[in-house]
Amino acid sequence: QDRLISQNDVLASYIYARLDFSGCDHLVEVGCGVGAQMITLLHRYPELHITGIDQSPKQIRRAQAQLEQFPTVSGRYFFIEEDASRVKPRFHKPVDGAFLVWVLEHVPLPSALMARTYEWLPPGSQLWVTEVNHPSFQVYPDSVAIRAYWEDTLRYQCHLGGNPAVGLILANLFEEAGFVDIQTQPHLFFLDRTRPEERATMLEYWLNLMRSALHETLNAGYTTMEKWQSAEADMRKLILDPDAVFYYSFVQARGRKPV
Repeated sequence: QDRLISQNDVLASYIYARLDFSGCDHLVEVGCGVGAQMITLLHRYPELHITGIDQSPKQIRRAQAQLEQFPTVSGRYFFIEEDASRVKPRFHKPVDGAFLVWVLEHVPLPSALMARTYEWLPPGSQLWVTEVNHPSFQVYPDSVAIRAYWEDTLRYQCHLGGNPAVGLILANLFEEAGFVDIQTQPHLFFLDRTRPEERATMLEYWLNLMRSALHETLNAGYTTMEKWQSAEADMRKLILDPDAVFYYSFVQARGRKPV
């Protein structure tokens, strides 16, 4: 939970650089987790209300605790504890649109979640989705150890029913669900010696991201402690290398429910 909150501190400026929610009164976040995205948007848009849907009571409790730290957003957020892919949620006020951030990568049937979201969205409203493309991750100088550990992590995510490259098929998922006016755009990180501070921040963030999956991946038998230690050592070398390069892309898409 702490990682999800600190992760958003690093990534929010990239995620919302191209998303404009001005004019929206009530957004729904599907898979709101610990409320990190809600905190960002409620501060960026002072008139906005957000309802977060999540099936985990533990995540919702953490989200409520986080949001209660900011009195200025009081009364502008609500939570629904449900599986968004199975139910048709009831909202306290009319909905203008919905968004998902880093959710579909963990969902065994993303098409079902997209279809159910389409059902309850009002005609004419939009859905915004931000998703991963984890196989795009590369570094220079190349590291066999980093690649090996990262591939173990992605194999374990697939074993759990997720899709570490789901960003590549966002347009397909939007179209299958019935959305129109679909727009898809990748966001590219290409950080080299011309942007040393941003590169260092992203490499440090990525090291923490890799570590966050260690214990589960290890316990499931998908990697070894030796592979992790080698990958960690090479990542720390990269952070200090003035010639290092970090490369990664995530994907954003939006679509509209036809009138």
